[in-house]
Amino acid sequence: MFHVPDWLAERNVESWRQMLLFYDDFLTHPGWEFVAGLRRLVTSALDTDLARSFRAGQSLYRLMVSTATRYGLELGDPFVGVDVRRPEQLFSLTYYGPDYQIVEERTCEESEVVGALTDLLTRLGNDPNAMPARVRDPGPG
Repeated sequence: MFHVPDWLAERNVESWRQMLLFYDDFLTHPGWEFVAGLRRLVTSALDTDLARSFRAGQSLYRLMVSTATRYGLELGDPFVGVDVRRPEQLFSLTYYGPDYQIVEERTCEESEVVGALTDLLTRLGNDPNAMPARVRDPGPG
């Protein structure tokens, strides 16, 4: 999808693996079954260029995907957030630009979520405002 150095691709893929463990823990508790769809999304993305090109993280249960090279976004970093609407189990994807402004929102069924996420991440990857998050960290040190 987007070329990133090998060290960053490895770090990004590991962040997606950590999200699997994160959602697995939620699924052991009653009332959190709705995150199973987010877990399936992470599983679908894990072996793709999405996982190599972007970092996965979370805020409560929301999946947050960014160009950050390390854990934690800095104020103003753009990202794509993915939530599950209950009870209808629809996915809500939001592309947040600088200063948390909403650039684009989408709602879709689970069967469409990987395509919708790919579209928004392609836009994020080409966004010049997302570049500072990539270049802030000089390397694997």
